[in-house]
Amino acid sequence: MRSWCGLLLIGCAAGGKDAGSDDGTVPNVDGTLTTPDADADSDADVDTDTDTATDTDTAEPVADCSAGGAWADGVWYAGLQAALDAAALDGQVTVCTGTHLGTFDAPRRVTIASETGDPALTILDAQGAGTVLTVSAGTTVQGLTLTQGRAGYERAAGLHLRSPGGLAVVDSVIRDGDGESGGSLLLPNGSAATLTGSRIADNLGPGIVCVGSTLDLVDTVVEGNVNPNGIGGGLNANACTVTGGTWSSNEADLGGGIHLFASELSDAEVVGNYAASVGGGIYVSELSPISARGSPRTRSRRTCCGPRRRAST
Repeated sequence: MRSWCGLLLIGCAAGGKDAGSDDGTVPNVDGTLTTPDADADSDADVDTDTDTATDTDTAEPVADCSAGGAWADGVWYAGLQAALDAAALDGQVTVCTGTHLGTFDAPRRVTIASETGDPALTILDAQGAGTVLTVSAGTTVQGLTLTQGRAGYERAAGLHLRSPGGLAVVDSVIRDGDGESGGSLLLPNGSAATLTGSRIADNLGPGIVCVGSTLDLVDTVVEGNVNPNGIGGGLNANACTVTGGTWSSNEADLGGGIHLFASELSDAEVVGNYAASVGGGIYVSELSPISARGSPRTRSRRTCCGPRRRAST
């Protein structure tokens, strides 16, 4: 029995298709591939047309940052906040190189990453107007510098986690903030944060405030933070489990480097921190297991942290 195609040989050959591939041919009736596909697109994802139309290339758009701004899920926006507002849950926000002025809020769990991955090239500067960046639980921040934040009680000046949950900070810098409850970062009760390849530096107030949470620091330095007349220059931890980190050149009245209350600290290097009163390296105000490396030291200094008293570690 003859096939329908055999009876209409001319029609089948003229209407040949590329069988889902894009190799520049169409199938002949006898199974060979000899007829050129004149409109073949070498990088097309799927070639489903006849020879009378141009193939469609559905490749994902590449973020073009020549005009600045930011991208959210493949769409360009002139401003970073517009991109954060538009990003879908678990979406991707790419921040273009440059300095972005203002305070920013990511209302959903997203990844916020710089265009190049270099924090020195992509800066979010709050200019003292409030918290630099507020994020939702589960967010990842990568390759950014957050600077010049300012916040009062129960808010962080640099990076604020609005509700308990996970947080990842990768290859980023949080510096020059002024915050009563954390110059750089505040972890609310029930959070879990990981800081990798990052730097928390030169903030006024505790560098990090941790409450009832876990904090892991991998290849991360906390240095040069000053909490005058307060406790914990680099870290103020209450009921937290803290692992890792290099804590150096931080200052406070009590616990120049770290203050622990009912908290556990392990695998940390604590060196060159200073306290006006007690605990140059680590001050423990409630029994807390400690495993630290380095040489915690103290230095009394009237201009930093209050009246001069004999200091001890």
